[in-house]
Amino acid sequence: MATMNIGRTERAPYLRFSPAARARRGFGAIPPTALVLLGTLSVQLGSAAATHLFSAVGSLGTV
Repeated sequence: MATMNIGRTERAPYLRFSPAARARRGFGAIPPTALVLLGTLSVQLGSAAATHLFSAVGSLGTV
């Protein structure tokens, strides 16, 4: 017996598991305020790491 899916669209398997689709679903669950705070934290941690990196290897070694 064959069944038909009427009213349902079949998507290609590569669209369901693409990294972009996962990111949209994942970031859609995080409130915008939390994303801003995470971005701020990321910049601050990067700045702290760069400060130590510049003092250890100098400006030419960092580039």
